[in-house]
Amino acid sequence: MEPIEAYISQCKRFADSLEMMTNFYQSAGSSLDSQNHQQFMDASKTGNCVNLCNNSNVYSWIQSQVKSKINAVDPETVKNNIVESFVDNPMDWISNVEGKTRKAFDDVMARSCQLGSGMGGGTAITLTATSYFDFVLSQEEPQNVQSKAQELVREIVGRLLEKSKPALKRRPGSASALNRFLLIPKSLETSAFSEPIKNAFKSELEKITGSGSKELSVSEAVQD
Repeated sequence: MEPIEAYISQCKRFADSLEMMTNFYQSAGSSLDSQNHQQFMDASKTGNCVNLCNNSNVYSWIQSQVKSKINAVDPETVKNNIVESFVDNPMDWISNVEGKTRKAFDDVMARSCQLGSGMGGGTAITLTATSYFDFVLSQEEPQNVQSKAQELVREIVGRLLEKSKPALKRRPGSASALNRFLLIPKSLETSAFSEPIKNAFKSELEKITGSGSKELSVSEAVQD
């Protein structure tokens, strides 16, 4: 095949890959475009995830955060970066290796939209567990913060326990020790409501392990 024909073929496969990636993410993010937060909740019930968006107020907050970030992204920059990525690394975009094209697409989008830890950008987006607690608890009267934190954490831990049930099953008659613990992100310590949140997690940990439970494990490795 002549070099020009090979390049045209690569361009066609690049276009197909780009269309596939675009369609995938449009489908994956469609629930966020809904005016009904229940649809967003239902979309997250697969796998081992726990959705913190448990009411329409939180859902509206999430939508506003995402829309602000989207409105700050320059479409021309995105287009140019995608084209440059293909020109510099065409094999990443036409590869038959599972996940390679998606990684190339994700890397370009993360850089173009300034997503991820430390990326900065004109408009920050903070959809983290810490920002979730801060948003919800800031709407409470001071005397109600601890009870509200307890309510939020109880729901989170309950869902996590439900999701983890298959991992806790063992065959009848077998002997095994269960080591129950909670790892929470270190970034929670930066919250204005750090103490109520940690107290709530400690309380739930005691319910799981008994009164002799150890302190919470705070880890920088746990993503917020």
